[in-house]
Amino acid sequence: MKNRYFLFLSCAVFFSFSCRSVEKLVDKGRYDEAIDLAVDKLGRNKNLPTKHIRALEEGFQRIQVRDLKRIDYLKGELNDAVWDEVYDIIERIESRQKRLDLLMPIDNDEGYSAHFDFIGTESLKNEARRGAARFHYNVAKHLLDDFDSVRDRSLARAAFDELRIVHEYIPGFEDSEKLLSKAKDEGVVHVLLKWHPSSSDLIPRNLRDQLVVEAEENKDRFWIRYHDVFEDEGVYDILAQIVLEELLAGPDREEVNRSQESRVLLLEKEKTPQTDIDTIGVVDGLKPQKSEETLVHIVETIRTKTLDLKGFFEMRDYATGKLLERQPFVVSESFYSSTVEEFYYRGKHPQGSSIVYIKQGDTLLPFPSTEKMVRQALLKLKKRFDKFVLSIQTS
Repeated sequence: MKNRYFLFLSCAVFFSFSCRSVEKLVDKGRYDEAIDLAVDKLGRNKNLPTKHIRALEEGFQRIQVRDLKRIDYLKGELNDAVWDEVYDIIERIESRQKRLDLLMPIDNDEGYSAHFDFIGTESLKNEARRGAARFHYNVAKHLLDDFDSVRDRSLARAAFDELRIVHEYIPGFEDSEKLLSKAKDEGVVHVLLKWHPSSSDLIPRNLRDQLVVEAEENKDRFWIRYHDVFEDEGVYDILAQIVLEELLAGPDREEVNRSQESRVLLLEKEKTPQTDIDTIGVVDGLKPQKSEETLVHIVETIRTKTLDLKGFFEMRDYATGKLLERQPFVVSESFYSSTVEEFYYRGKHPQGSSIVYIKQGDTLLPFPSTEKMVRQALLKLKKRFDKFVLSIQTS
């Protein structure tokens, strides 16, 4: 079955390449595909039949003529926006000519040698580069003029994008670097991060400041700058606040559960010079010699403590105070520690009988302080606050 599959696949590939001849692609007007196919064939076999080489020549000539006509048409348009397309066409011409030039000379055993009329593109490309740079520069200037009128930072960001394109065409074109710096500065949204004043009695100041500072340090967005210290009344665009309404800290709770059950243990008698010691036979791989019924007292100790922070995040327009977005939050922190001890007694009644074995449980952890739990809850709150401020739209 596998051999038949590979045979089918091989035939499919063979027929695909057979049907996809250079001549057929040229006839269909798919000139660049024809050139790609011919170049691939020449890379594997320099001695191509004359008909293939002639088809390559024809396809090359047709696509060159078509591209040059398109350039002439675009240059005749009264629209500077066409220079981007002109530049792209010139780069395609250069790429096409370079691929063929690397294979020259192209000839075969029949004595036929290929000839291609390559064109010089440097002056035409420089003209397109200057035209495109000028177009995007003018667009950026208009956007910055509009920004100065309406103070819409999205216009400055759009101007920044246009000036980056100018830089790709011609670095340092006129005063584009100066305008780029202005667009970057004016496009940034400044966000002041603050705790709401009513939260000051619930969270110690050092913990509040730590949260806001860390939130500011962890931001690395290009168009948003976060501030945690008041600097200048006119700097800010958005006020992002944490409003804590409740801090609910539960008490230290310790619960002790006792139970008992009967178990049959396998024991081995281990002799020492001082005394006889009974040990549980299943421990340390000891081979059992006898079984004994025991009563097991089980003591489970559980310690718990909870803390909840409740409130909401909000964003407001700094100048007008208009509410932009609000998001409630509940952040919980919990402590849990438990241990189980097992006491094994001989017989069915512990009165008067000795303990055979004590099985210790995990170490019972001490209760954390409320401040420590607040600190842990604030770390969770910080992550939630990070996501909230990152949702700020810069449009």
